[in-house]
Amino acid sequence: MVFEGRVLWTHGLHQHLLVRYQQRIYDIAEGGGSTFPNINGNQIRDLKIGKPGLVEQMEIAATLTASDTMVLGSEARSHAAGRTFKAMLEELMTGRLSAVTLAP
Repeated sequence: MVFEGRVLWTHGLHQHLLVRYQQRIYDIAEGGGSTFPNINGNQIRDLKIGKPGLVEQMEIAATLTASDTMVLGSEARSHAAGRTFKAMLEELMTGRLSAVTLAP
């Protein structure tokens, strides 16, 4: 998400990072010598997590924004087609419209 020229981390990106680094975090948590996994804030802060540079983040955000726009447009066309279908079906069922006049 881009806000005032800055790329912001979204919930989806947090989820992606969590899944991507899950095994690494679990390995750190198991290495503490305890019988159950344990990790503290310092270990999390010391964890090196790579992220794309700002230019690449902007490109990713632009691609996602364009994809969102396409999806929204597709959904709008789908809803419009559904409404048109329902309206025509009602017209056909009530006899206000004849299927013969619709034939090519």
